[in-house]
Parts: sequence; C-alpha cells; structure tokens
Amino acid sequence: MDQFATRVMMCSYTLCILLCLVVVSIGASSPRYYPSMALTNWQNMALTWTNSQLNPNVEATPPGVTSLRRSDDYTYSLLTLDSFLISVDSTIYGNVSGFAGEAFLTDDGVFHHILSTYNGQPFAYNFSRSITFPPNEEFYIVTHTLSNPSSQPITLSVMEYVVANGTGNWDDLVYVTDGNMALGIGGWDSITEYQIGPLTGDYSPIKQFQQTGKLMGMSPFSSYPLCVGILSKITIPPYSEGNVSSWRTLQLSENIVSEVADIIQTN
Repeated sequence: MDQFATRVMMCSYTLCILLCLVVVSIGASSPRYYPSMALTNWQNMALTWTNSQLNPNVEATPPGVTSLRRSDDYTYSLLTLDSFLISVDSTIYGNVSGFAGEAFLTDDGVFHHILSTYNGQPFAYNFSRSITFPPNEEFYIVTHTLSNPSSQPITLSVMEYVVANGTGNWDDLVYVTDGNMALGIGGWDSITEYQIGPLTGDYSPIKQFQQTGKLMGMSPFSSYPLCVGILSKITIPPYSEGNVSSWRTLQLSENIVSEVADIIQTN
C-alpha cells in the first residue's frame, strides 16, 4: 500500500472514531442494545467493541473488544477479539456467543455491558462487563461484576481470552508480539491460571475451559491466530457483589509494555 493510500485509510479511521464519539456523547448514557461502540483514550489509542449481534438477522458472535489500535498505524490491530467465558460454582457457561444485553456509557467514561441473557434466556445472576479507557493513558481495564442473590457463598471463575496474531509468552504478564507491536495482558491477585495456545482444537484455552473450567498453563506459543486465556477466581459472600479486573496495553516493544505494566500495578 503506497503512502497516500495509507494516509487516506488512517484519516478515514480517525473520522469514524470521531463520529462514534459524537454518537456516544449524544445517546449512550442510558441502557439500550448497542450493536457496536468505539472508545478512545483521547490521545493516541482507540478500540472498537461489538455486542453479540450486530442485528437480529445475523449469527451471534462473541461479545467484546474487536480491535485495539495506536496512532502509529491506525490501519492495523494486533488484537482481533477480547471476550470471556465464566463458571459459577460447578456450572460452566461455555457458549462463546451466549451472553448478550444492553450497554451504556456513564459520565465517568466507563462503558458498561449488562449481560442479562444467556442463550436467549434471562441469566440467573446480575452480571456485567465494563471497559475503562482512562484519558491520556495507554491501557484499558476490563472488569466483570456478578451479584450473589443467595444465602450461600458462590465461586465465580472468569476466563478472559484475547485473540491475536503473533507469538505469546508469559513472564508475570502475557506478551504477544508480531515483530511490529507488542500487546500486554495482565491483572491482579485474582488471576490463578493462564494458557497460551491456538484458537481452536484440544490445546485451545477456550476448549479447555469449556470442558474442565480450568486452564493448562502452556507457554510460549506461536499461532495464527493465537489465543491467550487468563483465569480469575473469587468467592462471593451471600447477598454480595464481587468483581475481577484485568488490563490490556498495546505498545511498540515489550520493554514499553513492561513500563506501562508497572504504572498500572502501582496505581
């Protein structure tokens, strides 16, 4: 692609992001079924998000972030999907496109996805997934929140998975690199297991969680596409709410990813 065509594509992508932000500022403060959304850090990064269905006439897909881009090259996204599966006690909710619901953006800039249905039926718990993209910071935070309506404690396991093209490695956090950029994936103390593998097949983090509710801990791994799974587990007391959070960053090198990780972990 010549330089002029690249600039045109970058300008077009920037205009699309600005248009989405105008739409967001006008009408995203109240819950409704948004098929897609765009968020930025108001500086040099942007992400896109889609619900489980863009419209009622298309097949459902996993809900979540579908791209993460830097102004260094807005035409390119190393990340192609950031989604999740969960289990509550011994029940695994393993349909990757099963969760759906309304979404809204609050005044503090947090994008909330209310996951009120699973496989087309009302979900038994109040469950949501939120995305925080802090202004002028080069990372976003994903938080899963679930309420326990019962008189007994419950165990929530959240298996977040990120699909990307490159080589994945684990060293306190996950790095995915392709020789051009580096994607960092990390979290806090609730993360108990991880797995890096192919998107499909016996060694896929998705299939492993669907079958066992656990991950295998394989690293490093190269695949196109590559799937990174991180598993967080918490116990939620009766009549209480619990949440688990993790983060993503996209940088030009693994060294810069490590620097950003230090900033996130200490704040």
